Amino acid sequence: MNLFRYKHRRAERFPFRQLATTSFITGALAILLGIVLLLSVKSAIIAHQPVKTGAKIIAGLGMILLGVKDLKRGYINEYKFDLDDAYNPAQKNHINDLMGQRRNKHHRLAYIYADILQSKSYALNDSEKRPISAWQKIFYELLSQGKLTKVIDLLPYPITNFIVNQSTPLAIVGYFLLSLCVLFFCAWLGLITINMTLINLFLFTGLLSLWKPSGIDNVLRADRKKDLREKLILFILAFLATLTLYKTYTSAINSGVFISVLFLAAVMVTTAILAFRVINHIFSSRDKPLIVASEIQAHTYRANTQPNNILNQFDNMIGEKTNWFFKEATKDAQGVISGSQHNKGDFEFEYVYETLPVLIPSPHDATSESLLKYTWGLGTVLLSVGLLFFFAGIMTTPGVNISALQTNPEGMLTDNAPGIFLSLYFTLLGLAIFFFGRKLVYEIYLFFHTEIFFESNLIVFKATGNYDEFEQISGNIKRKDTCTDYTPGIKVCKVISSVFMHPYMTTTAIPQQPRFLVKVEKQDALLQDLWQGFQAKMQHYTVAYLP
Repeated sequence: MNLFRYKHRRAERFPFRQLATTSFITGALAILLGIVLLLSVKSAIIAHQPVKTGAKIIAGLGMILLGVKDLKRGYINEYKFDLDDAYNPAQKNHINDLMGQRRNKHHRLAYIYADILQSKSYALNDSEKRPISAWQKIFYELLSQGKLTKVIDLLPYPITNFIVNQSTPLAIVGYFLLSLCVLFFCAWLGLITINMTLINLFLFTGLLSLWKPSGIDNVLRADRKKDLREKLILFILAFLATLTLYKTYTSAINSGVFISVLFLAAVMVTTAILAFRVINHIFSSRDKPLIVASEIQAHTYRANTQPNNILNQFDNMIGEKTNWFFKEATKDAQGVISGSQHNKGDFEFEYVYETLPVLIPSPHDATSESLLKYTWGLGTVLLSVGLLFFFAGIMTTPGVNISALQTNPEGMLTDNAPGIFLSLYFTLLGLAIFFFGRKLVYEIYLFFHTEIFFESNLIVFKATGNYDEFEQISGNIKRKDTCTDYTPGIKVCKVISSVFMHPYMTTTAIPQQPRFLVKVEKQDALLQDLWQGFQAKMQHYTVAYLP
């Protein structure tokens, strides 16, 4: 059976190769700049400039390690990621059952399927969604004119977690502005005095640290504690590293810090709006799944066989036509269809099947694809620019003479303060631009390629009736006959589902990822095919039914 239904097979079989291109570009550039830094160390050593020497060695080695890591990740994780390997039942590479995250030992998954088709209603349970705060709903209500907020409660938690993650920059900027207003008001009342240099430094390092892009695992998971912890640690280290220099900043340099704060805040807002455009365009068109199914009219038939053979014949027919990925009874059927003498009388059984899921293309339209390509291209450029700014910051590190620093450290720092800050400014600005590009590529662009879609069929086969076993003696011949009156029922629907997976996920982790229901459609053609196949299987056993 063909498990892959692609429009452009190569591009969709390897969904992260464009991401690998970015990793190759930034990796090669980082290694090249790192080598240049190491080659320029000799002149700093000859000039007895240990600060500059140490900065170049550390930054050079760091950039080379970053480059090697990017190249390795780009090739092994992103370029070589193959959906044929991630999902291949023949090689025992599976995905989760549909809504398998709801299964527990007291709750049959088959019962959930049958109940959804019977009640024709579906909703996410509490473990599959993440609440969104009121202010975030108001923000998206205004920007989307109500389109997104109509469906936001219907989206599974990886999507809502991503949406919340993208609105976080606006919250950060808002909190900083609110804090500034409170400080200025207290200063106006004369309760405190304000050191604007210190405040600007605090804002700059705070925005930079909290702007650090989230790992894709932290974006997909509902638990974001690890992500926040990493950002807070970065903020503390960045602020302490620059706090030692703030006394030597001149007013002109302080203006530079303030401009940087405004620039970084503008970048955050711009990115949030760009992310929202993609979010709104792709997700606002999603509807709550309407549960529909094709089903046959129930009639009663008589067969010279036991009820368990009726189920076996249906299984054989399913195996020949579609094969199944999942099969389970809606309730414990032990003994009910065994056909033993002790169980003659009424019987009832209900089984649910899911056919092998088939990979299908992501349903992004041309506009969405264009927005995603723009996000990827802009992010790749900014990653390269950020590396160049960081490189420039290290190269412009002032050459502080060690003997002069020992003789008059305060005077030396004062004299070199503009150069120190210029180097620090380029370094931090490069880091900010690098973070910006990384957020665009490895968070926003990557996220919209993590949702992998599957198509399968849900089949519910139910039979009720009664059966009896009796012996007939004709002369010396004894014959045992079985008579079963049964009323079969079959429901069939096509299901579109999705699993969120990324290129850094191990093959053992993929089957554990939740699988969410996206869309349900009728399957009249398959129902007729199954019914005709079942009748053909039962033809040998069927006898005229006389009520």
